[in-house]
Amino acid sequence: MTRPCLAFCLAACLALALPPAVARAQAQSQEDLFPERAADCVIRPRDMIELTSLEEGVLTEILVDRGDMVEAGQVVARLESDLQTSALRLARLRAENTAAVSAAEARVAFRTEEVERRRALAQRSVASKADLAQAEVELTLAELELVSAKAELGLAQASFDEAELRLARRDIRAPVSGLVVRVSGALGEFAHEQAEVLSLAVLDPLRVEAWLPVDLYPRLALEQEAEVTIGHPLDTKREARVSAIDRVFDAGSGTFGVRLDLPNGDGSLPSGLKCGLRFHPVPASQ
Repeated sequence: MTRPCLAFCLAACLALALPPAVARAQAQSQEDLFPERAADCVIRPRDMIELTSLEEGVLTEILVDRGDMVEAGQVVARLESDLQTSALRLARLRAENTAAVSAAEARVAFRTEEVERRRALAQRSVASKADLAQAEVELTLAELELVSAKAELGLAQASFDEAELRLARRDIRAPVSGLVVRVSGALGEFAHEQAEVLSLAVLDPLRVEAWLPVDLYPRLALEQEAEVTIGHPLDTKREARVSAIDRVFDAGSGTFGVRLDLPNGDGSLPSGLKCGLRFHPVPASQ
């Protein structure tokens, strides 16, 4: 038997001797863990928020318009607040009025000196014990008046804080950073908690939604990375991470849902785009 024929026979014998599992593993190592085709997906906002007013009142200012980017905490609209502004001024005057406390402190200081003076006189039998006892009672009453005056001042300061909060609630603020997609309110309209003033879309991160065949379910893991291909008009690719994997399958279509987070800190990617999705293999440590 010639050497080429011998080599061919040995290779054939080795191939037949390999266990089926090893053969499948070698075959799989030659291809990606996922099919070559990219799954279809769609890019959506992380959240859609319908912003309403915590307080009832007439809209006097709308400070943003459709297409504006807003930051968390930014004032986007205001309600009429003349009454709340007046109440705040009155509360501030009461909170800053320390005359009653100062007067009570002066009475305590005077009564303390009076007790000390009468105690000294009583020790020399110049003043009676009854005079000393009366002075001590008057000191106790003065101290109680000081406690009461401080409590009243504390209540006034608490009322001032409440008035500040009530005035602040006349400002409608963005709860998160996002894009204004709709302005529903108008100047002069009556706002309340059931009436939408404007709508915000949170665009960082974006959410990538896809439906995959159920045979891919065992191959997916949370935090797994995937390449998102965005077509016309952007024609770009970005990396995303798996943030949710549905555990309830759709029996009719034989698919399950997957959600990925797509970073969009620069705001360059809009939502509502169709995309393609290709998963990277999971590292062996996972």
